[in-house]
Amino acid sequence: MTLTRTRRLALGVSGMCLLVAACGGGDSASPFPAAPTPTPAPIPVPAPPAPSSIWTKTCTTTAPVTATVGPFHTYGGDCLVSYRLSTAEFDSLKQYTEVGAQKVRDNALAAFRANFRDEFDWVMFIWDLDGPPAGAPVGIYQQVYENKPPRCIDTIRTDCPRLLGTLTLTFAELARYHGLDPFRGGPVLHELLHQVANRVLPTVNRGHWGFAGVGGQLGGWKPETFKDLGNGQYQVAPFGLSANGGNSVAYAPLELYLLGLLSEPDVPPVIVAEGVQVIDPAKVMFSAISMKTYTAKEIGELLGEKRPDATKSRTSLRMAVVVLTDKERLTEGRVRVMSIGAGHLTFEGEPGRYSVGSGLAVLDTFNFWSATGGRARLQVTGLSTFGR
Repeated sequence: MTLTRTRRLALGVSGMCLLVAACGGGDSASPFPAAPTPTPAPIPVPAPPAPSSIWTKTCTTTAPVTATVGPFHTYGGDCLVSYRLSTAEFDSLKQYTEVGAQKVRDNALAAFRANFRDEFDWVMFIWDLDGPPAGAPVGIYQQVYENKPPRCIDTIRTDCPRLLGTLTLTFAELARYHGLDPFRGGPVLHELLHQVANRVLPTVNRGHWGFAGVGGQLGGWKPETFKDLGNGQYQVAPFGLSANGGNSVAYAPLELYLLGLLSEPDVPPVIVAEGVQVIDPAKVMFSAISMKTYTAKEIGELLGEKRPDATKSRTSLRMAVVVLTDKERLTEGRVRVMSIGAGHLTFEGEPGRYSVGSGLAVLDTFNFWSATGGRARLQVTGLSTFGR
């Protein structure tokens, strides 16, 4: 099974990184300085409901229909469950090894599928820890491949099996920032995109945009900043090879196309630099042996039977949130932090601002609805009603 990792995704705030050491980083470090945290507008859509100035809403106030679904405990709001691991299993997460984490994920997914109906597009596993363990990636996305024809791999279609894959975030709160949750502080939008955006363009970062004019969740420069300096030299604004600041950026047009949310004529051509040599990191200048331009039609033809089809795309998606813990039940404080984060991620409108670290910073970030320009929705509520 292929794993797609995000090892150093960070959200930069006033020169500070809220996740790990390299602001604006991704699966590999950029040779250029980190870009300031942008808040670009999504592609225009009708005005959404006005949000509150600081986000404090939980996902819902609905009570679950049952206290447990098999070995899974439910909580107020009914938008997450917890699954208790053995001491040995939880230790394999805290003392991270890839093999140990993979075994825990596989066992937890099997338990979930045995106790819940197949009505979810994603299962999101969150480790009940106050930060990612040493050596662990921040986010891991894995597709579910079994019983799927080739056209259903790397796609999101209504004519394919429901469960697409699992998203794992290796922390529940960042304690040193007074409770930054994984929904807003983790690479959720980035990881979900790995369902459709792997191996699309021939870039230096497999599964990411690298030296390409995409400017989205998976990196690449903003196309409007591209300058041809002549003699095979080019300049762009600061960017990341595999990420551009976590949930602080919306999905780019190419990314929306791959999600099945934008038609080919609405996607501008994308330039990919080949044979790159960095000339001046401070000025974000580089040379390239060649610059190849791809239209959305050409990309679609390269994808073949996996070509996005807006008439078959899923625009209403559902995700199950499962917290992997060593406790019988999660603490009230943990549940509240997660419920607020889940509410922010799934709100169908501009989510507005939220505070981090008792006033340490105030951030504006995208949620799923706003990152797609209002073209798709993500739901997590009513989880207990889907038990077998």
